Amino acid sequence: MFQRCRGSSTTTQHFAIGSIASCTSRESSPFPGRPPPSLRHLCSEPPLSTRCPFHFTRRFSGSSSASATSHPPPSAPASSTKANRPKSGRRQRSFRSVLRDEKHIPFRLAEILAAYAETHPEVTRFPYVDYRYAVDKESALTSETASYLQSPYEFHEVTEPIPVVGVARSGAGLCVGKDGWLISVPTTLVGERVTAKVYWNGPGISLAELVQVVEPSPRRITPQCKYYATCSGCSLMHLSYKDALAFKVANLKEVFSGRPKLLRLLPRPLHADPSKLGDALPIEPIVPSPMPFGFRTKLAPHYLKTPAGSEFQGIGFSERGRMKWIVDIERCEVATDAVNKEHMRVRQSMQGVRPQPRGEATVRIVHTLIPGTNAGWINSAVSVDNVVANVVNGQIFRGESNLFFQSNGSILGHLTHYVRTELKKHAVDAHGIDTLIDTYCGTGLFGIQCAGDFRRVIGIEVDRFAIAWARRNAMDNGVRNAEFYAGNVDDIFDPRLIGLSEERKHEVAVIVDPSEKGCDRAFLVQLLRLNPKVLIYVSCNPETQANDLDAIASLSEAGKMLDVKPYRIKSIRPFDMFPHTARLETVVTLVRED
Repeated sequence: MFQRCRGSSTTTQHFAIGSIASCTSRESSPFPGRPPPSLRHLCSEPPLSTRCPFHFTRRFSGSSSASATSHPPPSAPASSTKANRPKSGRRQRSFRSVLRDEKHIPFRLAEILAAYAETHPEVTRFPYVDYRYAVDKESALTSETASYLQSPYEFHEVTEPIPVVGVARSGAGLCVGKDGWLISVPTTLVGERVTAKVYWNGPGISLAELVQVVEPSPRRITPQCKYYATCSGCSLMHLSYKDALAFKVANLKEVFSGRPKLLRLLPRPLHADPSKLGDALPIEPIVPSPMPFGFRTKLAPHYLKTPAGSEFQGIGFSERGRMKWIVDIERCEVATDAVNKEHMRVRQSMQGVRPQPRGEATVRIVHTLIPGTNAGWINSAVSVDNVVANVVNGQIFRGESNLFFQSNGSILGHLTHYVRTELKKHAVDAHGIDTLIDTYCGTGLFGIQCAGDFRRVIGIEVDRFAIAWARRNAMDNGVRNAEFYAGNVDDIFDPRLIGLSEERKHEVAVIVDPSEKGCDRAFLVQLLRLNPKVLIYVSCNPETQANDLDAIASLSEAGKMLDVKPYRIKSIRPFDMFPHTARLETVVTLVRED
């Protein structure tokens, strides 16, 4: 779409990515010729998603003449008519998946590309760096640069053997192709040479599927799952479990290194270089999953829409790189035997030709324990909404199958035991804290597990059905000092509900266990106004956890909030709750400094 900027004679073409681009009034381009020789701006600043809107603006002098159309941007709309715009924002979502999440981009990209350029003098520039520089500076692109950002690869073109120079946080390898063009290829390792088939082109980067490993890395192993090459469920099964754990810890350090404000949460005598913050933080050794395979207690296979009279296409998970295609799965190697048995039953029931059409749907299969003989338990699974039961450290937890509960039962007891140990060490023994507040409590897992060390436990959850089960779980386990309330998590910080005097309201311990999206700003403000003595933050997404810790450091800074004492990070403990994926469960212990 072409618009004329107010107060300027310059015509600007906007190509929005996730948001509407804004007009600028600069007349000069940041790229008169070659891009800046330094790549340091890519690694010395916070992640792209935290500092600028997700758009870029292409500027052309004068009116929208031949210069604007001779170098069309990649996948840009031909005109401003509604019919020619991308339907339902699909193109914007595709760009956003690359740029906002940055899951296809390795940490320290500048260092990786600089090292590659030193050994490959024929590569004089990287188109993705040009694009990132323009977005970082919220600047415009010249027509020459806009043309330069068009991929040299056609759709479904198979590349020549290309080197893997880095690994992104998602586990996908980053390759360098023609003319410095970056290509993200999953299940590849640094040092390998691979061929890949391109299926998506963006500004300076393409996404591709692995075709062949021409020169394999000595670290590569044969995956245990026969569907690993196509199924999108796992991303690190081509690595040994030991190497996969090391990869996750390195990613965790990089996540925290990108937020220099976290230096304020370090112990006072410790001063660290912001770029090496990950090494300065008290990160404890990762706790591996006791069962790398056969641990998952939940599966959500899905099947596609099939018309009447057609053969069943299968039930499983999305194909890697093709979210609209399903890989038919007979057995999932990471699921428990009971879950696989139920999955096979569901799969067999769907075989054959159906006279009636079947809509697209997802089947929820959940592992459960059912009472057996001799006061024992029998492993089973259900694929319909039903009540399921789990045993954690000798305590029984029931709830409906559609309610959230951790999916790795083999490590869950270790996680809750660690949280209880940290609370006892820093809250009960060190400061005599006798009140625990469990926010985002769900069915009461952490509160009930830790209730034996506190006089009073208060849990709150927005889901009233989860709260009903939390109350029942407390009764079933003989916990009489736990109270659970349905409502907004902000309500828990009312001193009248806590039952403490104004002088004692800060002498509490708090567990925060939000979803992978993290906490919102309003919750963090209320949390700091309460200013608990000990704060345990449990998260399945270290990036949003680091964002929230960064916000806590900012809000608790002197002058930002009155009567708020700062916090210090005592420990960071990662747990491999999700083996063979890049995901990680992390527990951060913070203690108020009085």
